[in-house]
Amino acid sequence: MPRIGLAPIATFRYWSAKRLALLIGFLLTIIGSLGTQLIVAPYQNLSSALELRAKDLSAKIDTVKNAQAQYILFQQQGALIFAMSAAGVSASATNGPQIISQLFQLNMLDRTEAIQTIIGSLALDRQLDYRTVFDRYKNLVDAARKDISLATYTAVDDQEKELSHQATEEIGRFQGVLTQVQQLKSQADASADRSKLLLLVAMALGATFLLAANLISTRETKMDQAARGFPPPRTASDGRVTELSTAAYLIEVALDQARTIGGRKPDE
Repeated sequence: MPRIGLAPIATFRYWSAKRLALLIGFLLTIIGSLGTQLIVAPYQNLSSALELRAKDLSAKIDTVKNAQAQYILFQQQGALIFAMSAAGVSASATNGPQIISQLFQLNMLDRTEAIQTIIGSLALDRQLDYRTVFDRYKNLVDAARKDISLATYTAVDDQEKELSHQATEEIGRFQGVLTQVQQLKSQADASADRSKLLLLVAMALGATFLLAANLISTRETKMDQAARGFPPPRTASDGRVTELSTAAYLIEVALDQARTIGGRKPDE
């Protein structure tokens, strides 16, 4: 039975220094070229997604903070109006109580808008049921608008303070998640930069190995020509002389063509 030998490529003798340099240079160049899509791109996509998440969290934090600021302003105005109503300010005027009542009702509407934003944010964060909480709060506001009394005003104020406290806790949670997202984004950016550097090093090494293979091939060619008795290759000065001769010949051909064109008759 005939003996099956190994393919030449699977033997150690086949892998000369030049072939090893070509193989390593080729592989490193391929890794450097494809690594941008296979290694760097996933880190960049993750960084982009984390950046969008960070922006979304920042927007939510700003929304809740602005709603809280509006609520505090309107709450202070409402407390002042209620104090004026309780103290009987402008009671001597004909329409004084009516004006105080209208101001109080308008203040309640302004506070409702700010609290509604807070309730919506808490509902999106799944901290409460929007419809249940908002309906309960709206019933308290409607009762306070119909009857300005200490009991109705205190009920609304207590509900608003509880919701504002929950919003403060929500901002703290958002801040914690935002910090984690920013840290993950920094890690993704650092990994992407490190991968880019490694790929550049790989491509540089690949080019170096290919250059080494070229130099080895040139040296082997010279040694083979010397062993066969071929004349040594021309020097750089010989090459320059040949180039000058070729250039002079081309110039002479161009001048001959110009003389031929210039010597033609007009009717030709």
